[in-house]
Amino acid sequence: MPSPIATIDGATPRATATPSSVDELRTTLQEASHSGKQLLLAGHHTKMDWGRPPESVDVAIELGALPCEIEHWADDLVVRATASVTLEELQRELSTRGQRLCVDTLIPSSTLGGLVATAPSGPLRYGYGAIRDLLIGVGAVRVDGTLTRSGGRVVKNVAGYDLAKLYTGSYGTLAAVTEVFLRLHALPEESQYLTVAVPIDNLGPVVAALTHSTVAPSAIELHGPLGERTLTLSVLIEGLAKGVPIRQAGLERALGLSFATSTSAPDWWSSLPGSTTLKVTHEVASLPQLVQGLYEIADRHQIHTELKDSIGIGVCHLGIDALATLTLESAGQVLGEIRMLATALGGSAIILRAPVALRTAMDPFGSIPALDLMRRVKAQFDPQQLLARGRFVGGI
Repeated sequence: MPSPIATIDGATPRATATPSSVDELRTTLQEASHSGKQLLLAGHHTKMDWGRPPESVDVAIELGALPCEIEHWADDLVVRATASVTLEELQRELSTRGQRLCVDTLIPSSTLGGLVATAPSGPLRYGYGAIRDLLIGVGAVRVDGTLTRSGGRVVKNVAGYDLAKLYTGSYGTLAAVTEVFLRLHALPEESQYLTVAVPIDNLGPVVAALTHSTVAPSAIELHGPLGERTLTLSVLIEGLAKGVPIRQAGLERALGLSFATSTSAPDWWSSLPGSTTLKVTHEVASLPQLVQGLYEIADRHQIHTELKDSIGIGVCHLGIDALATLTLESAGQVLGEIRMLATALGGSAIILRAPVALRTAMDPFGSIPALDLMRRVKAQFDPQQLLARGRFVGGI
């Protein structure tokens, strides 16, 4: 194996493997598992500050050197791509045939394997679903070197277990994803971003009107610092050129608002706020209560908080860089209050990304109701607990 690489998320691997083919990856995993080595999978290292820091790493397996391949069946709106392909590379290839994968580039240079492993959520999820909804097949190598495939080119494929959904969001703790089959959509003729300022005291009627609108926007985002009583609402409407202005007018009538329009997304649109980011889920209708509660928490602790909520999805991202600078006791109190608020509103709160010291001292995931089931799944796929031990919920 090559020489060790630099520290990964607080752990220094004793060795590094850089397989250049799936066969080499299988051999690497077989040899490592036979000797009981602790393993950590890495692509382009764009989300290594997500999840728990690994307990230890004997071998870091760099998957970015695997071949980059794209097979596009444009007539079927399906693409097969190897996991080392970046989302930007895939979108450029698909655009030549007037198609796209409706997933946001939240973290530049993310590989498709990394997207499946961490399952980030962006604005386009409102109109097209999450990455797990667009994933129709997956190839992966288990820790013992077994090559597995689930699903494939056909969208309505019922053969075998739906392992694609199981691997999604597993943080590399179940297997090394090597290829994905994805469902695509056509590029729209026109896209318009509609933006308006909304006082937080008026969020209730706005959210109700948006979620019951027949305009069918592709995304609805709310953004701004919680130190202010006004946030920015931005709605993406896309489709046939002749229909977009009509739908915009219908939305303005429904909301009683007048939007500023642009063909370009706001600069904050496809991004995560802060370098320390919390993901807070909630019932869609409870957004006004969530915003008010977060405003009070930020005011009480005198911390700057940047909010970005995907209206209609129930996913809110909070940038709270102050968590990394507060005392552990104060940071724990802030996180505890946010988790209590989210739980009361039908959701949860996790530390999505943060410096390693904060994720070492505090549990990023908190209480997970399905933890026993997740541990049984982990035991089936990785009985020796070798893949990314400690990185996922409950120390899985």
